[in-house]
Amino acid sequence: MEQLPLFVLLMYALYEGLLHAFEADHVLAVTNIVSQRNKIIPALKDGVCWGLGHTSTIFLIGIIILLFKVNIPDRMFAYFEAMVGLMLILVASYRLYVFFRKERLEIHTHAHEHAGENKHPHVHVHLKG
Repeated sequence: MEQLPLFVLLMYALYEGLLHAFEADHVLAVTNIVSQRNKIIPALKDGVCWGLGHTSTIFLIGIIILLFKVNIPDRMFAYFEAMVGLMLILVASYRLYVFFRKERLEIHTHAHEHAGENKHPHVHVHLKG
């Protein structure tokens, strides 16, 4: 089989990298990091640093696998996915904790009706700011 040109391989790697970057765990992680900032430049710096750190880790592991011909058994990937799932739960729990610690919810009810009939209580939830 003929070898593919380097450009084609690099474009395929970029495509796969972009698909990987928009997976839920990455979006959650970056959102969690950059949402701590009030200005765009510090948020961009945080996002770029996270991306470079993530990329360099994947690159290093890839180099180790290629140089030392390390084989990761398929059954190990289930453990990796479980660790990612646990990380997502922890990050989401932390964000919920921070949200409810800082924000105060105001809940109230009032009468609500449809076309002048069928009055019933209606609940509203607002953030106190």
